[in-house]
Amino acid sequence: MGEATRKVLVAGLMCLLLATPAHSDSTAAHALVLGIFPHMPATRLLQVFSPIAEDFSAHLGKPVKLRTRPDFAQFAAELQAETYDIAFIQPLDYVWLHERHGYLPLARRDAPLQSVIIVAADSKLSGVQDLKGKTLAQAAPRAAVTQIIAAALQAEGFDLDKDIRRSYSTNHFACIQKVLTGEADACGTALRALAHWKDVKANDRFRIIYEAPVMPHALFVVHPRVPRKEREILLDTILSWPKTEAGREILSRGELLPFTRATDADYDPVRRFRFEAPNPE
Repeated sequence: MGEATRKVLVAGLMCLLLATPAHSDSTAAHALVLGIFPHMPATRLLQVFSPIAEDFSAHLGKPVKLRTRPDFAQFAAELQAETYDIAFIQPLDYVWLHERHGYLPLARRDAPLQSVIIVAADSKLSGVQDLKGKTLAQAAPRAAVTQIIAAALQAEGFDLDKDIRRSYSTNHFACIQKVLTGEADACGTALRALAHWKDVKANDRFRIIYEAPVMPHALFVVHPRVPRKEREILLDTILSWPKTEAGREILSRGELLPFTRATDADYDPVRRFRFEAPNPE
């Protein structure tokens, strides 16, 4: 495949990935729509989650269409509209999505969500209090890690309107990039985001100066309109990945942690935490 052809193909796939899903269309075609929250650039989401959509489709015996939106707010609006049959979402979105629309938990990452603040390796900042008067890059205001770090800084005595400048980005990669370019003094991100950072010398370029309280991690959810049998197939498929060669390839290709069965009670810590804007409005 020539480079020009490859670029055209990727562009076409990106258009499909970012297209606003129409649930009535997917229903008519007996397809399911899988929504992925935009925590990484769309090209990387395509690389990580296309094999998952294909695996779901193979086990269900019907098409599974992969979709995302350009930012967290638009994705939350799609969740609010109950657009997605299956979705991979952040923990804050799970709480209101379950309570309002009855989405059911399937499987979560088998590790806690660790939110960290990183600085450049040669930065003079050594602790969280050194951030006062500095610029902290973060992902979108709605992002779970953004909310977790904001709440943690308030617990550390920060007045978020006076003590620190917050610079928002479209995703975690853009946040990290701001530290490398000097646009921000630090970045509040997820520890797992660093695993996806393609610079092989990333560990030599950053230092972690703060770790916020952990929360239950991102998870797959399913709309109750999806039949119980299909919900069971989806769960069994996700849990089988570490046990098969094809499943291990999915995890390895996406640099994903294995998943474990999720329950509603797993997200009680999120309900007890105080965040700035956990709802889609």
